Amino acid sequence: MTDFAVVISILIWSVIGNSFSEIPIEKLNVPSKFAPTFQCCDASCTTSWPNDCYGQEYPFGPRPWVVNLSDLNGKTWVPFMAAGPALLAFVLVFLDDGITWHLINHPSHKLNHGDAYNWDTIVVGVFVLINSMLGLPWLVAATVRSLNHIHAMAEKLPDGTFLSVHETRLSNLGIHVLVLITIFALDVLKLIPVPVLYGVFLFMGLVSLGSNQFWGRMLMFFMQPSKYPVQPYTQYMAPKRMHLFTAIQLFFFAALYAVKSIKVIAIAFPILIALCIPVRIFLLPKIFNEDELILIDSDPNTVKMWIANKEQEEELLLGGEEGGDDGDVSNHDEEEGAIKPPTPVAAAPARRRRVRTVSMPAGHFMFSEQPSALGPQLRPQMVLGGDAVFRRSLTTPASQEVSQIQDTTLEGMDLAAPSSSTTNRKNRPRPSRAQRRANSCPTQNMMFEIQIDTGMGRMQKPLETLNESVTSSRAPEL
Repeated sequence: MTDFAVVISILIWSVIGNSFSEIPIEKLNVPSKFAPTFQCCDASCTTSWPNDCYGQEYPFGPRPWVVNLSDLNGKTWVPFMAAGPALLAFVLVFLDDGITWHLINHPSHKLNHGDAYNWDTIVVGVFVLINSMLGLPWLVAATVRSLNHIHAMAEKLPDGTFLSVHETRLSNLGIHVLVLITIFALDVLKLIPVPVLYGVFLFMGLVSLGSNQFWGRMLMFFMQPSKYPVQPYTQYMAPKRMHLFTAIQLFFFAALYAVKSIKVIAIAFPILIALCIPVRIFLLPKIFNEDELILIDSDPNTVKMWIANKEQEEELLLGGEEGGDDGDVSNHDEEEGAIKPPTPVAAAPARRRRVRTVSMPAGHFMFSEQPSALGPQLRPQMVLGGDAVFRRSLTTPASQEVSQIQDTTLEGMDLAAPSSSTTNRKNRPRPSRAQRRANSCPTQNMMFEIQIDTGMGRMQKPLETLNESVTSSRAPEL
């Protein structure tokens, strides 16, 4: 029923609106028959009824369907003067269609069919020419309706992430067949109140805002930084720089709305849209660096490549950073021992997230240092196969005998899980940083082997013992 909620809402409120005949409500202005709406005062059809002929009670008749381009009513300068506004109209139509096509074909929608921007431009141009000859409105892309259509055909997660889209031409064909049928139901369309249509358009616009990055960054003006959604521009950009970019976009949006609202200068609306292109190419690179523009104003594939390169650079610098941490640890421990009294682990102050990844060949473990109540802990991040079964053998340090065997997956394995002997920590003093780092991943008491389904049977391959020196740990080739 939710797919037909808009239609049901129009029907219900149209019935309610027509139930109170004593209350004047603006209805949809629709002609009584399918014909040109321009009514002529006489046979020459150079004047419009009733504006140009007030004394005439009835019009002579509608204009012909095909517009006579050679009839300029003695004003030969009109084609030349119309060339300038026509160029602005072309820019507006081209940008309107292009923006809509790029929004529809965004990688997050996961469409499988290829795009056809050039072919779409030709089709739109041909229909604009035909509609101009008939004196009809031009054909342009319906941005809001198109986005709502793709949302209606999509399978999504609760957070709005697209899983797939049912790509078919039947839905578009059905929509336009229904539009054609409305020609034969003009008297019914007259019963629809205009406020109902305003509400439908407002609803469709608000629904499509959820996937708009600009709208999401505008909402961040009123959020605490800790509540920002996980996005590349929130993780790798300073909040002030992100808000500055959003403020520039907001300024141009307000300027576009102001120009559009003033009828005298509304014809300049396409000029402001075209000005956004040189501003993005020449002005913004002087305000923001290349990395910031990639994170906040680039396609997802480019952003992913940037993040991968960034992580690789951090991995190369990992060795030098680790060497500098050892000296800091001893100084930090001395300060803790001299100043801070012993406190329970639960009362430890929150630590800033420090992610450390280790570069290893494909098929090897990768770990990152994650914050927790016990201090920094090393947790597995990636392994070839993802859902491969790991067999973890827990041994005692004294006898090296296997005491427990567990089969788990990468997601279910916690190398830093506290043992049962450490559950009661009420009176236990807070360990030093060196102790926490030493105990954060007690893998010296674990032995691993990986179990993979090869298609010809199940293969088990032992992995060498992992210890605290993760950087020197290497898994065998499989």
